[in-house]
Amino acid sequence: FLNNGYFAGKVGIGTESPQAQLTLSTTMSTSPTTQIYLDVDGTNGVGGGSEIIFNSSASGGSLVNYNAKITGTRSSANDGSSDLSFFTTLVTSATAPAVRMTIKDNGNVGIGTTSPTTKLNVSGNIAVSSGSYLSFIDSNLNYNKIGRNTSVGGIQITTGASATMNLLDNGNVGVGTTSPSSKLEVVDQIPYGGILITGGNAPGLTI
Repeated sequence: FLNNGYFAGKVGIGTESPQAQLTLSTTMSTSPTTQIYLDVDGTNGVGGGSEIIFNSSASGGSLVNYNAKITGTRSSANDGSSDLSFFTTLVTSATAPAVRMTIKDNGNVGIGTTSPTTKLNVSGNIAVSSGSYLSFIDSNLNYNKIGRNTSVGGIQITTGASATMNLLDNGNVGVGTTSPSSKLEVVDQIPYGGILITGGNAPGLTI
């Protein structure tokens, strides 16, 4: 123990043999033993940084075999830009931990990819529960949304405050109606509205 509260070497709480700069260890009411590691990894260059490791003796209980990990690492050699990565271990498919989510230095988030090119980049399927919507909101808080129609089934697209188009489970498409009875049903409250077909400079045909 040195001056000003500094420790020379590794610190262990609940363990006499810390593996990282700071190791917290405890025995649960039943096996296994659990640990949390706070460690520094790499050098002062790209890829170097620090990490928090969540561990148990069931997953190996070391700095390389663990349950989950969060790392903050440098992404640029010329400045302090950094990425945040989240790792988990799925033993049924692989014993090695893998990156599940990444937050890049520019704010882009990747799930299933470590190099997202947009604000949210997902590699894999996305499931949205029935009754939930994916909304697109502008700066004036106007929104459009797409989601599952819980009353009649299928997909519903809403623009503004009302449903604009519905694609039912049976393949019927409704524009201006939530319950189309044919493959394409258009309902318009304006006389002679409906469908407008145009081609080149020819006059349009309204159905």
